[in-house]
Amino acid sequence: MASCSGTEEAAEKNRKNANILRAFIFRNDIVRICLFAYQMFNPAKHSTLFLEDVIGFTHTYLEHLEEFSKGKMLMIKTNRVRKVKKNKKNKQAAQA
Repeated sequence: MASCSGTEEAAEKNRKNANILRAFIFRNDIVRICLFAYQMFNPAKHSTLFLEDVIGFTHTYLEHLEEFSKGKMLMIKTNRVRKVKKNKKNKQAAQA
């Protein structure tokens, strides 16, 4: 029986590792790849098969994302550019 519990532990460890890898897949980089592929498409240079592959990949990615996020709150982190607010008081003091 000890060997059975060892395989169960190994199976549980494999499930945890699979969940970690699956979570790692849904990162910002894949979204960037999809966006870049759409932007790169040029009908004069590329065949429609390229566009079909990009659409198919994006569709599959969204299906996996939907499956992964069932019952969970999922956020995709994006890089934001923060705007610096200028204070009117500092601006007026500099002019005086």
